Amino acid sequence: GYTRSSSTARIAGDGAYIVYESESDELGLGLADGVYHIYRMEVATGTKVLVTPVDQASTVDSKYASSSADGTKICYYSNAPNTHTNQCDGCDTEYQWWLATANAANTGFGTPKTISWSSADGRKATSNGRCQVSNDGSAIVFSTDSDLSAPSVPAASATPAGDYQVWVTRDDGATATLMSGGINDPSNTAAFNLGSDCYDPTLNSDGSFAAFRCKKKLHPSGYQPGTTADDEGWLYDRAANKLSMFAEMNMDDESACAGSTASKADLLTKLAA
Repeated sequence: GYTRSSSTARIAGDGAYIVYESESDELGLGLADGVYHIYRMEVATGTKVLVTPVDQASTVDSKYASSSADGTKICYYSNAPNTHTNQCDGCDTEYQWWLATANAANTGFGTPKTISWSSADGRKATSNGRCQVSNDGSAIVFSTDSDLSAPSVPAASATPAGDYQVWVTRDDGATATLMSGGINDPSNTAAFNLGSDCYDPTLNSDGSFAAFRCKKKLHPSGYQPGTTADDEGWLYDRAANKLSMFAEMNMDDESACAGSTASKADLLTKLAA
């Protein structure tokens, strides 16, 4: 067998499954093609299942998987040719987010499909950070610099212009809704402040709350972080349809999210507020 890497494991919500990426031949289950595939292992039995297609091209890598609690929905990152209906014609193939869904017996996976795409402005819109599937499989969150709200809008009017933002799909990728727009309306694409990049969303069991990190996002107070700004923590509340900041920078642009000067108790208090 090949002595290559396996990495970036994640455990499903109830602990029944682990999903991970591997470029090894996985003791006969995997493929000796030297590229990364996604696998799912059942913890109780040790049974492993290949999630990504067996005929994945030698130029394609698939990474950074996340699973629903029952192991039936798995999102991941891949540069396979984009098959989404909104993918613009002639756009270069870039890394996008994909969804694989298990068969009725939960013993294998069908053909995966893209849940993000490059907009018709022709940019090489790509993904960043991590995706996550909610425990119940009803929501998937991810980050991309493509304007998913308007795939046919030309570059001159697309919002935002190349900034990474956080999105959620609740229909397995048919559509996507912005989560990191306006503070009082996170789905409002007109409320971006340019230069604000948001990444690495995580969500609760049913997707009603999500947290992520942003750089240079306008504060509720009106303070605008500068060009040296570090990450800040933001919380999305679906029921209230608003964003709140739970880990802000100090006025000297020192992050209270990464390299924190705030205590754990202080951050927990802000999350509970």
